[in-house]
Amino acid sequence: MPSQGTRTGAAAAVVLLLGGCALLSGCQLLSELGDDGVYDSPLTADDRRPPGPSFLQYPIWRKGEQSAPLMHTAAGTREVRGSSAWWTRDGDLVTGDYDVLRLFGADRADGEDAQIRVPGLNPDQLGVTGEAISALQFDDALTIDVFSPDLADHRTIEVPASALDTDQASGGSSDAELQLHGDPFTLDGVTWVEWGVNSEDDTLTDHGLLRIEGDEVDGVLRNQPIVRLYPAYDGSALLLLRQDNGEDEDCGGCVVEQDLVELDPDTGEVAAEYGMPPGYQRDWRVDAVDKVGDTVAVRFRVYEGEDESGHAEWQLWTYDGEWTEQEALAGVRVWYQDGGRLVESAFDPEGAGNTSAGEYPATLTWVPGETGDISGGEVVAEPSKETCQLGGREQFCGQMVTTGSLLPRE
Repeated sequence: MPSQGTRTGAAAAVVLLLGGCALLSGCQLLSELGDDGVYDSPLTADDRRPPGPSFLQYPIWRKGEQSAPLMHTAAGTREVRGSSAWWTRDGDLVTGDYDVLRLFGADRADGEDAQIRVPGLNPDQLGVTGEAISALQFDDALTIDVFSPDLADHRTIEVPASALDTDQASGGSSDAELQLHGDPFTLDGVTWVEWGVNSEDDTLTDHGLLRIEGDEVDGVLRNQPIVRLYPAYDGSALLLLRQDNGEDEDCGGCVVEQDLVELDPDTGEVAAEYGMPPGYQRDWRVDAVDKVGDTVAVRFRVYEGEDESGHAEWQLWTYDGEWTEQEALAGVRVWYQDGGRLVESAFDPEGAGNTSAGEYPATLTWVPGETGDISGGEVVAEPSKETCQLGGREQFCGQMVTTGSLLPRE
């Protein structure tokens, strides 16, 4: 299996003072940041991308009908099965259901290439990188399964409860349990996963992030406002979305401001803070995050109203020392695949209202090349009565599972 490369940097083992700043969480060696303030990650990029156009189209459910998802690749279209799906960097498709993963090769006309059964596998908490497929389990709250992308290799990580820095689940509350959650990711042999205390007692809130390398399990970012991990598509960086709950405020499920940081893969500590673009509002929702070279990219779903009931516009912003909106890509979602770009545009934004991904009508267009205008190209998928319900106030389609980087190669 191709490797994403080895880390060439080494974590600092001592505490240094730089202008009165100790080398602790949230503070880093100045030499690790470029002149533009972007972290120079020691991870090596894996430039593989699936041949385009590659996407999966789920049917909508109709009473009395049972249709299979359609896998579209440069080699053709075929039926597959599975309630969840992810693309590998080689253009193969992995689908998941409870207890099973299936592999559908991009060059095969029908059938599946491999299948692996794992009791208790949770396909709703699964992360894919170019190196591995990492998944949690329904039945074991502290177990991670790690598969090679071709499903030929499988190993299990058993996280000891003692590795979680908390005493909130021992005594005190009988219903409190330790659990792993979120999507785990494996980069350069290191698996990252969130942990927390699961309890109906709102005062039991300990949580954090685990860095797992071999038999060593290290806890980092304890009780920090973690929202979600985002590995760069090419595996060259590990980014983290955080949130600010405010001070002295019981926020509950309210919508709050968020910001983006990058982690040091050797330690798990914050290596760089990128903040958010100018004009950012708390109701902007992050759709995707990526990094290519020294450029960070974030795609937002920006709603007209705070209740997220109005029309949503896609906005792509990049950071290379300062935030810049890529205005040429406003209103669309773009994935860079091998040979070109897959462009999703709203089929009828005015009629559809909220254009959430995978729910409302959208058109996919394949535009060859990585530079230039995204207009034109070949329409490879558009709403139809076979794949969508159209007309009236209720317009929706089956989910489309796409893949690729947010930015072209350097």
